Amino acid sequence: MILKRCRVCNSKKLTKVFSLGNQPLANNLEDKITNSKKYPLELNLCKYCSNCQLTVAINSKKLFYKYLYRSSMSKLFVSHFSKAADKYIKTFKLNKKSFILDVGSNDGIGLIPYKNKKFINVHGIEPASNLSKITSRLGIKTYNAFLNKKLSNKLDNKYDLITASNVFAHVNKIKEFTNCIKEILKPNGVLIIEVQYLFRMLKDTSFDNIYHEHVNYWSVKSLNYFFSRMNLTIFNVEEIDTHGGSIRIYVKRNKNKKIKIKN
Repeated sequence: MILKRCRVCNSKKLTKVFSLGNQPLANNLEDKITNSKKYPLELNLCKYCSNCQLTVAINSKKLFYKYLYRSSMSKLFVSHFSKAADKYIKTFKLNKKSFILDVGSNDGIGLIPYKNKKFINVHGIEPASNLSKITSRLGIKTYNAFLNKKLSNKLDNKYDLITASNVFAHVNKIKEFTNCIKEILKPNGVLIIEVQYLFRMLKDTSFDNIYHEHVNYWSVKSLNYFFSRMNLTIFNVEEIDTHGGSIRIYVKRNKNKKIKIKN
């Protein structure tokens, strides 16, 4: 799909700023690279809102229905998400009956810390069937699907905490995705996103972070603009070290609710 409009502000004022030519899909390489189908790998910048996105989006089913990368293979990530869970429990006064959802839950890495602490309402959403089966076997209820309107209409629960770690850059229909989150987030609930940071990518010239799974390359400015248009509020931003430099964004729907983050 050729992206002719900015997915954040819908502007047509897109300018190509970087190209890596035609490349195969990063997680679907075959034994001989010449046998892999190649697609344009280029970045466009929106002159209106400064959003940065790929010029071409690959069908999500092709990218994610069978996903080979398992987050829990990294000890650093296991530690990262364990510390994150401790922080969220303390900061937002979560208890064992709180409803927690991880979107793009992979092999359950972000949910296992809550499961180990005997939280009983811990759920995941994971489109890759091979990964959702792993999480389900751990006793964590996992929806093998993409988060879209069809799924959100089926969910009976409203969540105190929704996390989406290294997922927000992957979503092509970002407005539908975010509207679904709004539907299933409690009035005083919190959405926490971890996403690779465009500024760090540019500063460190880490062009290897550009691949077809990442349809969007977020800055704080573009994220703030996007969530404001979606009637949501970013109330805290942290810079973290994952994936060569990322940011953690805290989002709420209630503009008047003040939340203090405990480091």
